[in-house]
Amino acid sequence: VKHTNISPDWWRTLLIACVLPDIIAVPLVWFYMPESPHFLLTQGREDELDALLEEVAVVNTGSRSALLQDGRVRHVHHEEAPRDSWLVLDLFSSKLRSITTFMMIIWFVCCFTYYGHVFIYPIALEQRYHMQLENAFFAVFLSSLAEIPGVILGIMIVDMEGVGRRRSILVFFIAASLMALVVPYFTESTDFLIGNMVLKSLINTPFCILYVFAAELFPTTHRASGIAFCSASSRVAGALSPLVTAWALTQSVDITYDIFALAMALGALASISYEYETSQAQLPEYMDDAFDNTHKSKKAEERPLLSNRA
Repeated sequence: VKHTNISPDWWRTLLIACVLPDIIAVPLVWFYMPESPHFLLTQGREDELDALLEEVAVVNTGSRSALLQDGRVRHVHHEEAPRDSWLVLDLFSSKLRSITTFMMIIWFVCCFTYYGHVFIYPIALEQRYHMQLENAFFAVFLSSLAEIPGVILGIMIVDMEGVGRRRSILVFFIAASLMALVVPYFTESTDFLIGNMVLKSLINTPFCILYVFAAELFPTTHRASGIAFCSASSRVAGALSPLVTAWALTQSVDITYDIFALAMALGALASISYEYETSQAQLPEYMDDAFDNTHKSKKAEERPLLSNRA
């Protein structure tokens, strides 16, 4: 569909609008975001950790009186592997393979459905209801606002006893899959718009919880590389989603949403098959601390809050 009232350079403005927040954020992160205290501890950088904890105490309470142990970090004794042996390839070792595979699947599903919906939603509105492009983009904006209640709900339930991270992701995947099956049957444009707002919220929430779950599953030695690898590999799904959904839309709107429902159902199955939960569990520091699905070792709920190495 050709829109003669739109400048051919519209994409330049859109690109600038997308990049500008990153340009502003990078120096803010570089100069003002502190390092993780847990990471500083595992790296033995205790002087930096002392200073950081003191700064946190002063900012939050106005004094150093909130600090434990007179502001000194207790030294943690551990048997540490040589740091040059902590390789990215360890993500596919027997100790981390199950975590990496599970996270890649969930990340792939989240990325495919989220960006696929963003891409296809305005086109579906235009095709089904002959909505003007400007109004279709406004509908997309409304669906983005609808993500906020979903995130708030996720924050509320992710730490609830008996729910945790894995079950939260599972519940939202199931709800989103069912919603994707129902939305195409909304014939009125208002109902279709509201249904997509709910669907977008359900799709986005597991995407947010995923970062918390991944950070708690990967050990400190491989946490950054594990999250970065899974996030980067999921961009394949982001690249495929416009191609797949555009083809599906040439068949029918129903098929497009059926594909979303199928993808999220696969994510739900992956969540069911992965038996480990990290809520209320101690963060793993090394590969030996990570959960090992292959041998069906203790679930996270059964792990002590303090490591035996501490």
